[in-house]
Amino acid sequence: MKVDVELLCRRVLDAILNGGCQGLLLTAIVVGALLCMRRTSAATRHHIFFFTLLLVALLPAAHLARSTSILEIFPGFPGEPHGVIGEFEASARINDPKIEPDAPLRFKWNSEETGIPAIESSLPLPLEPAAEFITSNQGQAVAAPVRERRISLPLQLSARQSIGVVAAIAALALLRLSFLGWELAKISWLKRKAAQPALEFQKRFDRICNEVQLRRLPKLFVTDAKIGPCATGFWRPAVFVPRGLVSGEAKSAEPILRHELAHIARGDDWASLLQHVIAAVFFFHPAVWLLSRKLNVEREIACDDHVLAALPDRKGYALLLTEFAGQTAARRWTAAP
Repeated sequence: MKVDVELLCRRVLDAILNGGCQGLLLTAIVVGALLCMRRTSAATRHHIFFFTLLLVALLPAAHLARSTSILEIFPGFPGEPHGVIGEFEASARINDPKIEPDAPLRFKWNSEETGIPAIESSLPLPLEPAAEFITSNQGQAVAAPVRERRISLPLQLSARQSIGVVAAIAALALLRLSFLGWELAKISWLKRKAAQPALEFQKRFDRICNEVQLRRLPKLFVTDAKIGPCATGFWRPAVFVPRGLVSGEAKSAEPILRHELAHIARGDDWASLLQHVIAAVFFFHPAVWLLSRKLNVEREIACDDHVLAALPDRKGYALLLTEFAGQTAARRWTAAP
């Protein structure tokens, strides 16, 4: 059975347009509401933005699942909106007022018209049916279309144009996902090449891990690569620090270590991975751009709050971050929070 690729691509573009508009509206409402609640903590704002991002990503999929029917995508099934849906065994029961609305209704598909073997089933007759059924003299049920408010594409795309647009979106999404996978592989390579810290620095790291009370104990790696302090994880969490931080003063290392361990304690490694997967797939979505930037900012502020809760020297911590950022020309990995 062949798939109607043209119809499927049109449905995909329609779902992207309608789901995207609803995602923009939802994002605007959430951002406006959080602007009015200025005393909300960074951790709470991060959770709200993260779940909003998940909803924005699910909206196009929900539109596609709702608007796409197997009867339309697979030409072997009856796909005409006004066509004959099925032949009921007891069609007179539809107009019988004695039959309760939720009583099961026996029917079977008309195998002569569809070319499919007859299938018997029973369905409840809803109080508010999704489509209006009209019976004919032969006992056949015809469905009238239900009017629904939807946004249509402003341009009438041809079959090749629709397929081309969907293919381009899929190719760019796969390219961005491939880049994300390359970064994950690069981090795994750095774990194998990085060195172990000195014993005194490792003891200091273990003490901070016990104070933070982590469920997943990370490993500490010292690297000469041009990357800043970062926490990676998933199944095997790890913290990377540049060699210059290990050789510096202890008072400057502890806040940095606490900040990175806060990422692991909050589960930012998994949240960041899911965020960047969504951003790679929905690279064209303005709401995803905005929510991703908000998540990156709120994630760092939440970890800074975690550090200041243990070391309440705000001025010293701010000066430390400024000094450390000026001394290192390191890059931040997309796959690491």
